[in-house]
Parts: sequence; structure tokens; C-alpha cells
Amino acid sequence: MTNERLLARLSRAYFAIGSLCVLAITTGCGNSAATVSGLVTVNGQPLAGGDNVRATIYFSPEGGTGAPAIGLLDSSGAYEMATGSKSGMQPGAYVVTISATKIIPPKEAGEAPSGKPLTSRKYADPRKSGFRVEVEPGSNTFDFDLESPRSATRLTKSGATYARL
Repeated sequence: MTNERLLARLSRAYFAIGSLCVLAITTGCGNSAATVSGLVTVNGQPLAGGDNVRATIYFSPEGGTGAPAIGLLDSSGAYEMATGSKSGMQPGAYVVTISATKIIPPKEAGEAPSGKPLTSRKYADPRKSGFRVEVEPGSNTFDFDLESPRSATRLTKSGATYARL
């Protein structure tokens, strides 16, 4: 093989390697973060968070490994999950808990505010909430309907109804 042919082959190889490096840098290194959002209702009505109501949804990884994610419910019961200061979360299996507390201002200055639970305590307990989801890469929508203790609890994902676990 002549030096010119060898040089041409090496040039093509370096070009291919360089192209792959540029592709890897511009597309990331396999970050498969998922976005998760949805709506929480109680007996079909939005569970509204706001100034006087602290309403949260918490996704805890099954098996206890990995970072949990948290979302705050807005005035329409909608939420978006975040892990730490970053929007989104890692795909995987999660146990979900939900709680809402009405904030009661202190009667006297300097005292701490108190709270009154607005949701059943079972929804705040990962062993009793009955909510389990599988977060997939990409966009995920999970709607939760909390009902009175005598009613069944439903979980819907993008409009499809799943049985309570």
C-alpha cells in the first residue's frame, strides 16, 4: 500500500471518529431524563395548592435506590415533577404519595403556624397510598383521583384507567 493510500484511509478514519465525537457531544451522553406532570383531584375536584394550602406529590424510587422527585400542586391541581433543582426525573418504578395541608396562621406574632390535613393520611404513607407508577423516558402524564375511604382509588395515565395496586 502506498503512503498516499494509507494517508487517505487514516484521514477517513479520523473524520469518522471526529464526527462520532461531535455527535456524542451535541446529543449528550444518554441522558434519559423523563418529564412527569399530571393532575390530582379529590372526588373529581382539583386538589388546589396555593398560599394557604401546601399540596405536594412525592415519587419515591421502589427499592429505595435513586433520587426521589417532588412536585407542588398549583391552584388547578396540576403538578410537574422535579429532582432537586432540576426539572424532570429518571425513568423507573416509583411509589407515589400525596398530601395537602391547610396552613393555619399563628394567633400571635412569633408563633409557628399550624396545619390541618386536607387529605387522608393513607395517601401520604408509601405503604398505604396504593399508588405505583412506571416512569418511561420522554413525557409522562399521571393523573390521580383521591376519593373518600369508601370509594375506589383510580390512577390514570394519559386517559387510560389502571386498577389500584
